[in-house]
Amino acid sequence: MSQTAQSLGSRLRQLRLANGKSQSELAAALEVSRSTVAQMELGNRMVRAEDIDRLVAIYGCSADSLFVSPEHGAPRDTDDLVANVAQTIPELGTDTSALAKLSEAVAISRALTDVERMLGLDCYLSEPPSYQFKAPSTSWEAMHQGYVAAEEERRRMNLGDAPIRNVDEAFATCRVRATGIVMPERISSLFLHTARTGILIVVNRLLPVEKRRFQYAHAYAHACFDRESRWFACRLDDRHSLSESRASAFASRFIVPETGMQRYLHSLGKDTLGRSSGTVQKLFSERVDSSVKRKPIRVDGRNRRGATSISSCDLTQIACYYGVSRSLAAYSLRNLRYMTEDEFEAVERQEAEGTTARAQEALDLRVADVESGRDAFRSRLLALTVEGLRRGDIDRERFSALTSLVGLTDAEQQALLDSVGI
Repeated sequence: MSQTAQSLGSRLRQLRLANGKSQSELAAALEVSRSTVAQMELGNRMVRAEDIDRLVAIYGCSADSLFVSPEHGAPRDTDDLVANVAQTIPELGTDTSALAKLSEAVAISRALTDVERMLGLDCYLSEPPSYQFKAPSTSWEAMHQGYVAAEEERRRMNLGDAPIRNVDEAFATCRVRATGIVMPERISSLFLHTARTGILIVVNRLLPVEKRRFQYAHAYAHACFDRESRWFACRLDDRHSLSESRASAFASRFIVPETGMQRYLHSLGKDTLGRSSGTVQKLFSERVDSSVKRKPIRVDGRNRRGATSISSCDLTQIACYYGVSRSLAAYSLRNLRYMTEDEFEAVERQEAEGTTARAQEALDLRVADVESGRDAFRSRLLALTVEGLRRGDIDRERFSALTSLVGLTDAEQQALLDSVGI
């Protein structure tokens, strides 16, 4: 058995487990026997070109990621990134408008990498860490890994427990480029990573703004967990795979942190202590005299204040506070045990009946779409280009080319020149 075949087999097994598939399920998708899949993973059977094509389509990843494991460093950079994505995802490959916008985003990301390097920012800013968790074998493990990484990333980025209104701007400080383009509706986001583009996240602008915030964080999770892939497509068809479940768990906890949710519930007069740990508790106290046996203090919360259920009115306030969909707010509350199953089902019925939407209108709570056509990704390139011009690292010709790439008019270019006295 060659070392290459063994490495490929090991990588195929990692991908299969990460996507929550059994050998029999993968065999059916590849139209081969289960024993054939087993031999491929052991490195005893050659993987054919048609097998690779099918594996890429099944996992929604680049062909390179089948051959590159996390232990072997960063993925290779080539100029056919967009073509590779288009070839693998048929619905995107036939959408010429989406491909043109994706090519534009990749070109801007490459230009941003060059400008950052020119200004020496790569010495001060690092990309997010790559979390080398063992591939999850169950949905519970995938969810737990997502939660742990989300809490660590919030701590590392010094975000505290407050809402993140502009997720793309928060990621920009970590040298992660986030933008939106119109893509086929079944593609929610893309994660792309090469040496020249850096980490690029592209979300579908067809999604409402609160769902785009979630998808920014979802794709960012792939940057933390799947760095060995040159690109990764997040599609509705794959949402039950373990890698997608892990990314969704990351996004929900990153956007709605547990401590922040608890603090906001307190502001609404809601009691969270009994909900998360039962209505009867025992309070510990140290004994001064070790010879005296002391019973723990019984704390009965059955008649506690604030022991009221979470209503649709509460849910709309929480969703608008964090800038997320009401569905995400409800699922977060239930998973944190701040909402019972009966309460969850009740608000779902009210959502279907339109009660929740009417409550939001009555409260005049709206999630404002603060995103513009020129997002933080493009604005960062403009700002750094101006700084490079001011320092003398970029000449007027290069300045004009970079600002034109982002779509600035002559008048807007002149306004930037005036701002630095040039």
